[in-house]
Amino acid sequence: LLTLCCWLALWALLRFSERPTARWAGLCGLCCGLASSAHYKGFLLVLVLALVIVMDPRRRDHRFGLLTGLGGLAWLGTFFCINFPIVPEAATAAAGVLFEARHALRGHGFPVGPGQGVLLFHLRQSLPDGLSTPLAVAGLIGVAGLFASWRHLGFDLRLLGIFFLVFQIGIEVTPLKA
Repeated sequence: LLTLCCWLALWALLRFSERPTARWAGLCGLCCGLASSAHYKGFLLVLVLALVIVMDPRRRDHRFGLLTGLGGLAWLGTFFCINFPIVPEAATAAAGVLFEARHALRGHGFPVGPGQGVLLFHLRQSLPDGLSTPLAVAGLIGVAGLFASWRHLGFDLRLLGIFFLVFQIGIEVTPLKA
């Protein structure tokens, strides 16, 4: 569900970048709110969107800023509509967020050796035996090629590269591996 909502958010963001309208800003915010509600890692979309906004030459345009704000409100509105119980129980929600933050920083309590990690744990450990390392290497070569040709890429491929970096590195740099 998280992956679906993230990809829908990226699709809406691509459409918003092509034609900045309230419709696409709202849809992007809605999808981001769904992703954030599906799993806390969905909040990593904040980094993706921030990078995209900083890279967009229209960021200084007043209308663009208003539409971006509308998308942010749609995001928060969707998140709080789905997760309304956290509003009256803010202390319980804050305790849960702190628990998850400690968990993400310290891991599960069992060691993950350096040979299993080094930014490849999920790429290598989530594929069938015998295919994990070759497919992980092929994926990394593809991403390296993407960034090597960055100046010649369209916005859509740049967005996918940013998404990969934020989600891959954001998840892999924590001890939380499973």
